[in-house]
Amino acid sequence: MQPGTTILLHIRTGYTEQRPVRVSFNVFAGDRNQIVTTHGDVHIIARFRPEEAPE
Repeated sequence: MQPGTTILLHIRTGYTEQRPVRVSFNVFAGDRNQIVTTHGDVHIIARFRPEEAPE
C-alpha cells in the first residue's frame, strides 16, 4: 500500500468462558474491503463486550 492509503483494521479476539485468550490484527486497504462478523458463543463474548450482546 502507498503512504496515505485508507486502511481497514480488523481486530479479532478469541475468548474462553473465563477470559480473552488471543488477539489478531489484520490491515487491509480500506477502499476495497468490509468485514462484519461475530464468531463463537455471543453470550460469552457479551461478558467482555456488552455492546455485542444479543437483543
